[in-house]
Amino acid sequence: MTSTKDLKKSELQNGTVGTRENWLKVTSGLKCVKDGICTLTETVMAQFQQEIIRHINMSVVEACNNESCKRDCILNQGVGNFQCPNNVCDSFMKSITEVHMNKKMVSWKNCEVRCWPVKCWEIAKAYMPQNQSSANTGPATTDCSALLQLMWNCKKFRTELKITANPIRKV
Repeated sequence: MTSTKDLKKSELQNGTVGTRENWLKVTSGLKCVKDGICTLTETVMAQFQQEIIRHINMSVVEACNNESCKRDCILNQGVGNFQCPNNVCDSFMKSITEVHMNKKMVSWKNCEVRCWPVKCWEIAKAYMPQNQSSANTGPATTDCSALLQLMWNCKKFRTELKITANPIRKV
């Protein structure tokens, strides 16, 4: 078994002194950042969802039941041509696009489109990097990088919290 003294000596010889400690610090720091923004991201996205629901005047809030409302339809038809027969999914899609920093980079593949009225995190995933897993059901199951990208890409964080892009970008 290698002793701590031997490990330190080995680190000195190959130039990796403190690397292990740095990774532990970085990991701990990312966990602190994530813990700090979990509630914030969920709150802002829930408020955004409610804002859309009020805007389209939904009397009964439930998932869209139309089979044609799928992420593939948005991708195949294009944002401008996609139409939800119930006028629900397309209204959400337009609102999501309006507050995205880069309208060409919306991650439609991440979303369960028909769930937008009932699951605010499905809206949030449109602002995250591509290929978020189906296990990503809320901030607790989202990695720190995706949460920061959500805050960067969604203009709601700037308007609701009155923050500029610079602090988000620096993190």
